[in-house]
Amino acid sequence: MTKSMNAVMEHSFSEVHGLRGKGKNRCLEATVPKDGVHAYEPATQEYCGTTLHGHGGVFSGAKPDRGGQALAAAAVQWLERRDSGSGAGSGCDSGSGNGSGARTNDGNTTGDGGRSYLNIVDLGCGNGTVTAAMLASGHTGMTIAATDVDLDAVLSASGAMEGNSAVMVTWDDAAEVLESGSQDLVLLNPPFHEGTRIDPTLVQPLLDASARLLRPGGTLLFVHNAHLRYRPVVEQRFDAVTQVSRDATFTVLEATR
Repeated sequence: MTKSMNAVMEHSFSEVHGLRGKGKNRCLEATVPKDGVHAYEPATQEYCGTTLHGHGGVFSGAKPDRGGQALAAAAVQWLERRDSGSGAGSGCDSGSGNGSGARTNDGNTTGDGGRSYLNIVDLGCGNGTVTAAMLASGHTGMTIAATDVDLDAVLSASGAMEGNSAVMVTWDDAAEVLESGSQDLVLLNPPFHEGTRIDPTLVQPLLDASARLLRPGGTLLFVHNAHLRYRPVVEQRFDAVTQVSRDATFTVLEATR
């Protein structure tokens, strides 16, 4: 146990004390913040009319996540198929697309003329890449719940979506706060690594959550590394599974509840 971190902490705090250690680890207690220390500012980058934020160790930092971009492209195509002829845009070139709408008591939303709105979950939202692209699609008839278990991801997505009434960002494990059978579309870009090791079990609770959240007839869009074979795992939980897109890096599957 070295004292190198003491010096780091002493740049920002007047009093730093080492507490009891165990093995190679110990805790530091820091009090009395120093005046003039600059607050941490996340990295930022413009994407699809949204300023992405990168807090801490969030995956991809403030850059758009490539897997998320593949998923978002499939999601925008899904919206266009469902709502063809609406005049909505088809991606980031259509602008910020800041949708609006008020929730009704049953979880649906209604807009002008009483039109029913889509409820969409960005499950494992990361820095908000997918949600940003969805908003830029120009389809305003939707509300999005962007949720993640990682606090850095939630802080990043919250910064990106600040002030947008169409998006609710939650710090949650597998979207537990959302009602079962309440969603029309689940967008899933899950983690596949624990550290540097691929862990194929990480996705299973999120697939279970997707099945729980969707209404009858609802759709899951799921992106994964192309060399991993997740289709059988999806087919265990959903009736109809099709491959929407595939390249050398990513595969996107569509599944119907």
